[in-house]
Amino acid sequence: MDLQFVIDRLKGQLSGIRQLGGAADLDTAFNGSVSVPAVFVMPQAEKAAVTAMATGLVRQTFAQNWGVIVVVSNRRDAAGSAALADLASLRQAVRLALVGWVPDAVTGEPVYATGGQLVRLDGEGRLWWGDSFELKTYFRSN
Repeated sequence: MDLQFVIDRLKGQLSGIRQLGGAADLDTAFNGSVSVPAVFVMPQAEKAAVTAMATGLVRQTFAQNWGVIVVVSNRRDAAGSAALADLASLRQAVRLALVGWVPDAVTGEPVYATGGQLVRLDGEGRLWWGDSFELKTYFRSN
């Protein structure tokens, strides 16, 4: 699943992000250093459903699910309240950029959020949080 359109949207909408990338960048960040605050977009799932079928013609919907991993630092205070405030602010900015956005009005619906969860707390004082989003698109064979 190509999610460059999501990465491009976030690049145009978010400010103050030190690192923004895709799944390959996330893998590198997990295994090395990451500049926070950071945002990574990765595919999660794709589901298809047939909506109509006739000889030589198939209509389908595709539900594309992706995750947006947000990374913030927990080094400013021992209790972690600064990291939680940064996380809340960045998650809100991501939602404002994506929820309700229609990447292609001809073949799809608005993006909506489907949930979120803690990804990890690492030994470097960083909090990793993942929010999930979904986009339904339509396909028609010739």
